[in-house]
Amino acid sequence: MDKIKSSYEIAMERAKKLSEEDEMSEEKSKNIEIREELKPLMSKYFREKIDAEELWEKLKDKSDDYLAKAQELIIESLGLRTSDEIFSKRKEGILAIENLKNSPSSSIIEQILSKLNQVENQYQQKREQMEEQFKERMEQQAEMQMKPVQTEDGQTVMKLDSGVDRETQQQMKQQLAQLEEQSEQMFNSLVEDLKNNL
Repeated sequence: MDKIKSSYEIAMERAKKLSEEDEMSEEKSKNIEIREELKPLMSKYFREKIDAEELWEKLKDKSDDYLAKAQELIIESLGLRTSDEIFSKRKEGILAIENLKNSPSSSIIEQILSKLNQVENQYQQKREQMEEQFKERMEQQAEMQMKPVQTEDGQTVMKLDSGVDRETQQQMKQQLAQLEEQSEQMFNSLVEDLKNNL
């Protein structure tokens, strides 16, 4: 049989819940404060005014929580269309900051970053292949749609009739959207994994 809670027990549960919510909002507020404090420094890093070594130097006396927020800002700047050069620089920054921590997890972080880079590269390669295939299809259809047309002066010339059919264009858009969606899901999953290991 269920026990009926006294008003004291109910009040204590509510107080505990409010206390937990206050702790969460304090932590969230602290995180926002740290991120705001980091923005000018990270902005310099992103604009390549400072490199990973200088970033390391500026952060060397900070707490692990502070360092993790700096890493999160770098991670959040990565995406599927990040060039290899920029990715490499961001990776350097993340690993430089990781080495400042009391108990760094550099090897795990590096493995996840490598997987992220693989997903990016696979996405780019597949996208380029699909675009090339589409371009070839367009050229084939264009060749097939060359039609003889008589001009006003009686000459017959070849004229290119309206381009690629709508179905082919729609199919290409759907394939690209599907590729991007799948790649984004893998990428975001790895980003979350990376953040969980900071």
